[in-house]
Amino acid sequence: MTEFKVLTPYLKLADEFKERDPILSYWITMHAIQRGIKTPASKTKEGKTYLLQKMEELEARKKAIISKFEETDAISDDIVAEAYCEAAAIKVFSWADGQDRSCNFGKPVIRAFYTASSLFEVLGQFGDLPMKAEELKKYSKVKAVYLSRCLKTGETPVPGNPEEDTVPLPVAPQTISSVPAPAQPVIESAEGRVMSTSGVPIQSDLMIRLDEHVSYARSAIQYEDVKTAVTFLQRALSILTTGQDITN
Repeated sequence: MTEFKVLTPYLKLADEFKERDPILSYWITMHAIQRGIKTPASKTKEGKTYLLQKMEELEARKKAIISKFEETDAISDDIVAEAYCEAAAIKVFSWADGQDRSCNFGKPVIRAFYTASSLFEVLGQFGDLPMKAEELKKYSKVKAVYLSRCLKTGETPVPGNPEEDTVPLPVAPQTISSVPAPAQPVIESAEGRVMSTSGVPIQSDLMIRLDEHVSYARSAIQYEDVKTAVTFLQRALSILTTGQDITN
Protein backbone atom coordinates (compact mmCIF):
# COMPACT_ATOMS: atom_id res chain seq x y z
CA MET A 1 0.00 0.00 0.00
CA THR A 2 1.30 3.44 -0.91
CA GLU A 3 0.11 4.76 2.47
CA PHE A 4 2.74 2.57 4.11
CA LYS A 5 5.62 3.38 1.76
CA VAL A 6 7.60 4.57 4.79
CA LEU A 7 7.84 0.88 5.75
CA THR A 8 9.25 -0.23 2.39
CA PRO A 9 12.98 0.16 3.25
CA TYR A 10 12.56 -1.95 6.40
CA LEU A 11 10.50 -4.64 4.68
CA LYS A 12 13.08 -4.88 1.89
CA LEU A 13 15.86 -5.14 4.45
CA ALA A 14 13.92 -7.86 6.28
CA ASP A 15 13.64 -9.79 3.00
CA GLU A 16 17.41 -9.52 2.49
CA PHE A 17 18.02 -11.22 5.84
CA LYS A 18 15.10 -13.65 5.63
CA GLU A 19 17.22 -16.63 4.55
CA ARG A 20 20.62 -15.92 6.11
CA ASP A 21 19.34 -14.59 9.45
CA PRO A 22 15.62 -15.25 9.98
CA ILE A 23 15.72 -14.06 13.59
CA LEU A 24 17.10 -10.66 12.60
CA SER A 25 14.62 -10.52 9.71
CA TYR A 26 11.81 -11.18 12.18
CA TRP A 27 12.75 -8.20 14.37
CA ILE A 28 13.22 -5.89 11.39
CA THR A 29 9.71 -6.80 10.24
CA MET A 30 8.38 -6.29 13.75
CA HIS A 31 9.92 -2.82 13.78
CA ALA A 32 8.27 -2.03 10.44
CA ILE A 33 4.88 -3.15 11.73
CA GLN A 34 5.24 -1.07 14.88
CA ARG A 35 6.05 1.95 12.75
CA GLY A 36 3.03 1.20 10.58
CA ILE A 37 0.72 1.10 13.58
CA LYS A 38 1.78 4.66 14.44
CA THR A 39 0.88 6.05 11.00
CA PRO A 40 -2.51 7.67 10.22
CA ALA A 41 -3.10 5.01 7.57
CA SER A 42 -3.37 2.36 10.30
CA LYS A 43 -6.73 3.86 11.32
CA THR A 44 -8.36 3.10 7.96
CA LYS A 45 -10.06 -0.18 7.12
CA GLU A 46 -7.52 -0.95 4.39
CA GLY A 47 -4.65 -0.06 6.71
CA LYS A 48 -5.92 -2.32 9.48
CA THR A 49 -6.32 -5.19 7.03
CA TYR A 50 -2.81 -4.67 5.66
CA LEU A 51 -1.17 -4.58 9.10
CA LEU A 52 -3.18 -7.56 10.34
CA GLN A 53 -1.95 -9.55 7.35
CA LYS A 54 1.64 -8.59 8.12
CA MET A 55 1.22 -9.57 11.77
CA GLU A 56 -0.24 -12.95 10.83
CA GLU A 57 2.65 -13.55 8.43
CA LEU A 58 5.12 -12.58 11.14
CA GLU A 59 3.50 -14.91 13.68
CA ALA A 60 3.79 -17.77 11.18
CA ARG A 61 7.48 -16.98 10.70
CA LYS A 62 7.97 -16.92 14.47
CA LYS A 63 6.52 -20.43 14.79
CA ALA A 64 8.73 -21.63 11.93
CA ILE A 65 11.83 -20.20 13.60
CA ILE A 66 10.97 -21.80 16.96
CA SER A 67 10.44 -25.18 15.31
CA LYS A 68 13.69 -24.94 13.32
CA PHE A 69 16.19 -23.63 15.88
CA GLU A 70 17.10 -25.10 19.25
CA GLU A 71 18.05 -21.72 20.74
CA THR A 72 15.06 -19.38 20.44
CA ASP A 73 15.68 -16.94 23.31
CA ALA A 74 16.40 -14.25 20.71
CA ILE A 75 12.75 -14.57 19.67
CA SER A 76 11.03 -15.10 23.02
CA ASP A 77 13.15 -12.93 25.34
CA ASP A 78 13.33 -9.20 24.60
CA ILE A 79 16.61 -8.76 26.50
CA VAL A 80 18.30 -11.49 24.49
CA ALA A 81 16.66 -10.21 21.31
CA GLU A 82 17.99 -6.70 21.88
CA ALA A 83 21.52 -8.03 22.39
CA TYR A 84 21.15 -10.17 19.26
CA CYS A 85 20.05 -7.26 17.09
CA GLU A 86 22.71 -4.97 18.55
CA ALA A 87 25.41 -7.53 17.77
CA ALA A 88 24.20 -7.70 14.16
CA ALA A 89 24.18 -3.90 13.84
CA ILE A 90 27.70 -3.59 15.25
CA LYS A 91 28.99 -6.35 12.99
CA VAL A 92 27.69 -4.58 9.87
CA PHE A 93 29.01 -1.23 11.10
CA SER A 94 32.44 -2.71 11.91
CA TRP A 95 32.78 -4.09 8.40
CA ALA A 96 31.65 -0.85 6.73
CA ASP A 97 33.83 1.36 8.90
CA GLY A 98 36.83 -0.92 8.46
CA GLN A 99 36.44 -0.82 4.68
CA ASP A 100 36.00 2.94 4.74
CA ARG A 101 39.15 3.46 6.81
CA SER A 102 41.00 1.24 4.33
CA CYS A 103 39.87 3.64 1.58
CA ASN A 104 37.36 1.24 0.03
CA PHE A 105 34.42 3.50 -0.81
CA GLY A 106 32.35 1.38 -3.21
CA LYS A 107 28.60 0.84 -3.29
CA PRO A 108 28.74 -2.22 -0.99
CA VAL A 109 30.27 -0.03 1.72
CA ILE A 110 27.63 2.67 1.23
CA ARG A 111 24.92 0.03 1.39
CA ALA A 112 26.44 -1.42 4.58
CA PHE A 113 26.40 1.99 6.29
CA TYR A 114 22.73 2.42 5.37
CA THR A 115 22.00 -1.09 6.67
CA ALA A 116 23.85 -0.43 9.93
CA SER A 117 21.87 2.77 10.46
CA SER A 118 18.59 0.90 9.95
CA LEU A 119 19.63 -1.94 12.26
CA PHE A 120 20.52 0.47 15.05
CA GLU A 121 17.10 2.05 14.55
CA VAL A 122 15.47 -1.38 14.88
CA LEU A 123 16.85 -1.50 18.44
CA GLY A 124 14.44 1.29 19.32
CA GLN A 125 11.56 -1.18 19.59
CA PHE A 126 13.13 -2.54 22.79
CA GLY A 127 13.29 0.86 24.49
CA ASP A 128 15.36 4.04 24.33
CA LEU A 129 18.55 3.62 22.33
CA PRO A 130 21.77 3.64 24.37
CA MET A 131 23.85 6.73 23.66
CA LYS A 132 26.50 4.71 21.80
CA ALA A 133 23.93 3.08 19.53
CA GLU A 134 22.35 6.46 18.82
CA GLU A 135 25.75 7.90 17.88
CA LEU A 136 26.56 5.00 15.57
CA LYS A 137 23.11 5.17 13.95
CA LYS A 138 23.54 8.86 13.12
CA TYR A 139 27.16 8.42 12.05
CA SER A 140 26.28 5.51 9.74
CA LYS A 141 23.57 7.51 8.00
CA VAL A 142 25.75 10.61 7.64
CA LYS A 143 28.60 8.51 6.28
CA ALA A 144 26.34 6.75 3.77
CA VAL A 145 24.98 10.06 2.47
CA TYR A 146 28.49 11.52 2.31
CA LEU A 147 29.93 8.58 0.36
CA SER A 148 26.94 8.58 -1.99
CA ARG A 149 27.50 12.26 -2.72
CA CYS A 150 31.19 11.68 -3.36
CA LEU A 151 30.37 8.82 -5.72
CA LYS A 152 28.04 11.07 -7.72
CA THR A 153 30.30 14.13 -7.83
CA GLY A 154 33.61 12.32 -8.30
CA GLU A 155 34.99 13.80 -5.08
CA THR A 156 37.60 11.69 -3.26
CA PRO A 157 36.09 10.67 0.11
CA VAL A 158 37.89 11.25 3.39
CA PRO A 159 38.23 8.03 5.44
CA GLY A 160 36.60 8.10 8.86
CA ASN A 161 34.47 10.99 10.02
CA PRO A 162 34.63 13.80 7.41
CA GLU A 163 33.55 16.38 10.00
CA GLU A 164 35.42 15.37 13.14
CA ASP A 165 38.86 14.15 14.15
CA THR A 166 37.60 10.99 15.79
CA VAL A 167 35.38 8.14 14.70
CA PRO A 168 33.04 6.38 17.13
CA LEU A 169 34.40 2.86 17.48
CA PRO A 170 32.04 -0.10 17.84
CA VAL A 171 32.16 -1.63 21.29
CA ALA A 172 30.99 -5.17 21.94
CA PRO A 173 28.12 -5.35 24.43
CA GLN A 174 29.37 -6.06 27.93
CA THR A 175 28.21 -9.16 29.77
CA ILE A 176 28.66 -10.36 33.32
CA SER A 177 31.44 -12.66 32.17
CA SER A 178 33.31 -9.90 30.34
CA VAL A 179 36.51 -9.29 32.27
CA PRO A 180 39.02 -6.70 30.99
CA ALA A 181 42.35 -8.24 30.01
CA PRO A 182 45.27 -7.26 32.26
CA ALA A 183 47.45 -4.46 31.04
CA GLN A 184 50.59 -5.67 29.26
CA PRO A 185 53.99 -4.08 29.70
CA VAL A 186 55.39 -2.12 26.79
CA ILE A 187 58.98 -1.60 25.73
CA GLU A 188 60.06 2.01 25.93
CA SER A 189 63.19 3.77 24.76
CA ALA A 190 65.31 5.95 27.00
CA GLU A 191 63.25 8.92 25.80
CA GLY A 192 60.06 7.22 26.98
CA ARG A 193 58.83 6.35 23.48
CA VAL A 194 57.36 2.92 22.74
CA MET A 195 59.68 0.76 20.66
CA SER A 196 58.77 -1.96 18.18
CA THR A 197 60.46 -5.34 18.58
CA SER A 198 62.80 -4.41 15.74
CA GLY A 199 63.97 -1.36 17.68
CA VAL A 200 62.11 1.23 15.61
CA PRO A 201 60.26 3.86 17.70
CA ILE A 202 56.49 3.71 17.24
CA GLN A 203 55.20 7.21 16.45
CA SER A 204 52.31 8.59 18.50
CA ASP A 205 49.92 8.52 15.53
CA LEU A 206 50.70 4.84 15.01
CA MET A 207 49.96 4.12 18.66
CA ILE A 208 46.47 5.49 18.03
CA ARG A 209 46.13 3.31 14.93
CA LEU A 210 47.39 0.31 16.91
CA ASP A 211 44.67 0.79 19.49
CA GLU A 212 42.07 1.10 16.72
CA HIS A 213 43.24 -2.09 14.99
CA VAL A 214 43.06 -4.04 18.25
CA SER A 215 39.58 -2.66 18.97
CA TYR A 216 38.31 -3.69 15.55
CA ALA A 217 39.87 -7.14 15.91
CA ARG A 218 38.28 -7.62 19.33
CA SER A 219 34.87 -6.63 17.96
CA ALA A 220 35.24 -8.99 14.99
CA ILE A 221 36.20 -11.89 17.28
CA GLN A 222 33.18 -11.19 19.46
CA TYR A 223 30.94 -11.66 16.43
CA GLU A 224 32.88 -14.57 14.89
CA ASP A 225 34.14 -12.61 11.88
CA VAL A 226 37.47 -14.43 11.71
CA LYS A 227 38.67 -12.94 8.42
CA THR A 228 38.25 -9.35 9.61
CA ALA A 229 39.81 -10.18 12.97
CA VAL A 230 42.90 -11.64 11.29
CA THR A 231 43.23 -8.60 9.01
CA PHE A 232 43.26 -6.11 11.87
CA LEU A 233 45.50 -8.27 14.07
CA GLN A 234 48.03 -8.45 11.23
CA ARG A 235 47.97 -4.66 11.00
CA ALA A 236 48.50 -4.38 14.76
CA LEU A 237 51.38 -6.87 14.68
CA SER A 238 53.01 -4.95 11.84
CA ILE A 239 53.12 -1.82 13.98
CA LEU A 240 54.45 -3.71 17.00
CA THR A 241 57.16 -5.57 15.08
CA THR A 242 58.26 -3.05 12.43
CA GLY A 243 56.95 0.31 13.61
CA GLN A 244 54.98 0.63 10.37
CA ASP A 245 51.30 0.30 9.50
CA ILE A 246 50.80 -2.02 6.50
CA THR A 247 47.54 -0.21 5.64
CA ASN A 248 49.52 2.83 4.52
